[in-house]
Amino acid sequence: MAKIFSVEKLSVGGDNIRIRSSGTNKFEITDSSNSVLMSKSTIESDIASLSTLESEDVSTVNSSIASLSTLESEDVSTVNSSIASLSTLESEDVSTVNSSIASLSTLESEDVSTVNSSIASLSTLESEDVSTVNSSIGSLSTLESEDVSTVNSSIASLSTLESEDISTVNSSIDSVADSITQNDVVAVTTALSVNDTSKVIDFGEREFDSAPTVTASMQGGQDDPIIGLQISEITTTDCTVQFSDNIPNGDYKVTILASI
Repeated sequence: MAKIFSVEKLSVGGDNIRIRSSGTNKFEITDSSNSVLMSKSTIESDIASLSTLESEDVSTVNSSIASLSTLESEDVSTVNSSIASLSTLESEDVSTVNSSIASLSTLESEDVSTVNSSIASLSTLESEDVSTVNSSIGSLSTLESEDVSTVNSSIASLSTLESEDISTVNSSIDSVADSITQNDVVAVTTALSVNDTSKVIDFGEREFDSAPTVTASMQGGQDDPIIGLQISEITTTDCTVQFSDNIPNGDYKVTILASI
């Protein structure tokens, strides 16, 4: 969550939402008429309500377990009855299976004759398929030769494009370097100390002919509070940056960019 500036109230979205401190370690989120939408107190109340619901749910679960135990006893009786019925059916099914085996033996003799006829037909088809396969192999060999030629041509084209792309990248790098040199930009990053309220940042060995244009930005740790800054003075050799609050720790850095 983003840190709030060291002020009593923060307005968000054109003052439609307000965030303010309501006491030590407490906060409130209100609308533009100061009606409370959310606070630490309402969150704590919601947590207490959830604890009450949890106790009621445990009672419901215990009741369900008792019901399931009763159903389990009834289900055991039902299973025993089903086992008895299955034993009766098993005796009847054995008789049916024996009858089916006799029928299958008769069908097996008839199927052997049908299989032999099918084997003869497959042998004829096999001879015809071998001829077709040989013809297809010849066609594939011709296509393979043509495809190899096409691949070699594509590789040659890619090699030409690669050389042109490397030349373009090198040209772009040179243009960026020239731009930095021509714009005469000085970039300086300075670490801040605890309780700093301002910082004079030197341009190093660079001295401008006149006061340059300077921009500044601040970087802190992920959980550090946000602190405002502004440039209060610019000379040809340095600039002064003021902070909205004392620097609380050594995680903060200021980066300035100066150019004519």
